[in-house]
Amino acid sequence: LIWNLFYGKLSPFFIGSKQPRFRFVVISDEPDVGLRKEMMSWNGLTTEMLNKARSMLTEMQASSRIQQLIENLRKLVLEKVIELDVAASDKWEGMDDDNNRAGKLARSRKEIETFMTENFAWRSYLAFPFKKKNGDFLPKSLPKIRGWCKSWVKPDCGMISAAMRDSQIKEKSEVLFVSADRHTRSKLRIGDDIRTAKTAGVDFLLAKDFFEALTLMEM
Repeated sequence: LIWNLFYGKLSPFFIGSKQPRFRFVVISDEPDVGLRKEMMSWNGLTTEMLNKARSMLTEMQASSRIQQLIENLRKLVLEKVIELDVAASDKWEGMDDDNNRAGKLARSRKEIETFMTENFAWRSYLAFPFKKKNGDFLPKSLPKIRGWCKSWVKPDCGMISAAMRDSQIKEKSEVLFVSADRHTRSKLRIGDDIRTAKTAGVDFLLAKDFFEALTLMEM
C-alpha cells in the first residue's frame, strides 16, 4: 500500500481523483459496552457489581477511544510516508546539509499531507454486543442500530462486509486485514482475527509484520 502510494504520489493517475484511493478502516469488538448495558438494566445490583459495570466503557467512550487510535494511526502513516519520500530523494538527488534537509522535510510534509487529505479515508466500525461462551449475546434486547448487529461480532465478518459496501469495494483482493490479534492488551482470543479474515475471504497480516515490511522498504 505505502509502496504504491509513494511511487504514485505525483502520478497523473491520482490527480483530480473524486474518490479516496486508500481507505483505512479500524474494526474493533467492544464487548464491555454490551455487558455494561446489560448489567445496568439489572435490579438489585450490589455496590461492587454497580462499580464494576460503571468501570466499563460506554458506547461514546469506546467510539472516542477508537477515534484517537485512528488519529494516531494517521500520524504514524504520515511520518512513515515522509521518511520513504525523503529517503528516496536522498538516494536519487544526493544527501543535503542540515538546512537543505530541513527544507526538504518541510516540502515533503506539506505535499504528503495534502495528498493524504485528498486520497485517504479513515473510518471505524465497532461491534458492541457481548458474546457469551454459549453463543448468546448481551444485552438480551439488542438495539436495532449501527454497531449492535450480531453479525458484526468477530469472527463473523459483518464489519468487514459493511466497510467494503460503504467504500464501494467489490473485489476482496483489494482488502488487507492488518491485525493486532497478538497484542498483549487484547482481550480477544488469539486467532479470532484470522478466522474473521478467512470468513470474509480477504488477505491477512499481523500488524508487526505489516510495519516491519514498511521499515524494510527504506533499505
